[in-house]
Amino acid sequence: IKDVVSTLTQLVLSRSSLEKIINEENLYVDLLEVLPMEDVVEGMRNNINIVQSRTGDTFVIEYQGGDPGKVVRVTNALAAKFIEENLQYREERASETSTYTQNELDMAKEMMDIKDGVMRDYKLKYYNEMPDQRAINMSRLISLQDQYQARQESIQDLERTRALIQDQINVRKQIVDENQRQTMMLQSRGQEQGSTIKIDQRAKLEMLRSSLAGYQDRYTDQHPMVKRLKKQITSVERLIEEEEQQKMGSGSETEDPKNFDDELFSMQIQLKDIRLSIDKLEKEKEEILVMISKYEEWVASAPVREAEWSSLTREYGEMKRQYDYLVAQNLQASSALNLERKQKGSQFRIEDPARMPETPISPNGKKIMLVAAMLGILGSGSLAFGMDAINTSFRSQFELEQKFDIPVAVSYTHLTL
Repeated sequence: IKDVVSTLTQLVLSRSSLEKIINEENLYVDLLEVLPMEDVVEGMRNNINIVQSRTGDTFVIEYQGGDPGKVVRVTNALAAKFIEENLQYREERASETSTYTQNELDMAKEMMDIKDGVMRDYKLKYYNEMPDQRAINMSRLISLQDQYQARQESIQDLERTRALIQDQINVRKQIVDENQRQTMMLQSRGQEQGSTIKIDQRAKLEMLRSSLAGYQDRYTDQHPMVKRLKKQITSVERLIEEEEQQKMGSGSETEDPKNFDDELFSMQIQLKDIRLSIDKLEKEKEEILVMISKYEEWVASAPVREAEWSSLTREYGEMKRQYDYLVAQNLQASSALNLERKQKGSQFRIEDPARMPETPISPNGKKIMLVAAMLGILGSGSLAFGMDAINTSFRSQFELEQKFDIPVAVSYTHLTL
């Protein structure tokens, strides 16, 4: 309040303010005829006294003048001027504060928007390289490596299977060639059809057993080709037994070669499918390698992105704290401005208005009379003492005898009427 009162005193006691009061109340008419307005205003300013209380929450406005009615009106006008200037001053200060905080908030918001855009663009550009994606990238990288290994193992299995099928195809071709050769030999010799079929089936059985022995040397009994050859051997043996039981088997001459050729064709189709599968797996391996390389690059870049992102977030955190502070200050300033505009804020009020004095504060008659009496007494005493001090006459015979050292014979009293 002390600072506020000091500021408002300068405003209330300004020339424009006091000149307005002088004109409204018609003060110092005689002085205005002989003195300029500046001197009259300065004289009125000397008659005004602003006294603050010891507690600092109240202050007193004093004004001295010759007309009691005008003194009361001027004093109340000064008090009202204090209240008016206080309201205007507080509103202007609240408005300036609100404008300042709003400008600062707008600037901070603009900087925040720019920073948000930079962080958004950075995250979109390096999303897969961000630190929070490192665990996902590592998991995905391990999965891709497992897939690559699985594709490699599948290709190796298919290569082995292709080799086995190729061997089996070669064996089949040898059997077919042998059957055709024997058939042609039998036909050329004019043997019976049943005998040709019987020799053909036995030759097939021998070829199958030879192929099975070759596979069993390299693989176990659980291998698919071993199981398949055993099954085919069992089927051929059963067929030979049926042919022996049947003395007439004309239909077998065309059926067995046909079945044998179909199976050879089926194996060739299977071999082709295996080649296609291998090509597909090789292509998948290349794609997986590209993905592995990409994920390895992302994982390797994570520390760099972490440092850069930490710098960005640190700057953003400081700006966010400043922005939040400005938002709070702007809300307070806006609220204070609304209160001041509605005159609901803190303001001065007149606790004890000026009233018409019953007795003048000056001049003080009793004080003047007391001072005059004291001055009279002191003056008269000083005069008597002074006159006595300058009187050189002798007042008694003793003074005369002491002065001239001679005896006094006669003395008399001089009396006058």
